Amino acid sequence: MTVRRVAFKSAAVAGATTVMLGLGLVQSADAASAAAQRCGGAWTRGATQVQVDNCPGDGAASWAWATTAKSGTNTGAEIWFALADGSEKVLSVKVGKAASVEYGQDIRQFQICEWYTTWWGWPSVPLHRCTQWENV
Repeated sequence: MTVRRVAFKSAAVAGATTVMLGLGLVQSADAASAAAQRCGGAWTRGATQVQVDNCPGDGAASWAWATTAKSGTNTGAEIWFALADGSEKVLSVKVGKAASVEYGQDIRQFQICEWYTTWWGWPSVPLHRCTQWENV
């Protein structure tokens, strides 16, 4: 009789799991791994905003957009992207402007570098401030 109870419990657990999967209460392994691959998001660091979309729906693998606002003596920004194959690409944007780019593979990380000009002597010296690499 104990064997029947174990078999019954196993069948009940299997049936409950099937119902929960059907209702979307439990994700399958495939759905969980797909959910781990986020499409992107939007980030603001300093005077610069970056948006990344790894699921743009236009046939490209990824799309990125950036803009930077006036903040002190900043003159623009460069956004460095690390792609799925390990290569790095850069998108430059001037103050008050926006720029976008599409790549043939997913963007995994990015780093924002804002450029500034100092007036502490002659000639003026361009300086930059960069964020840490951030995951998409």
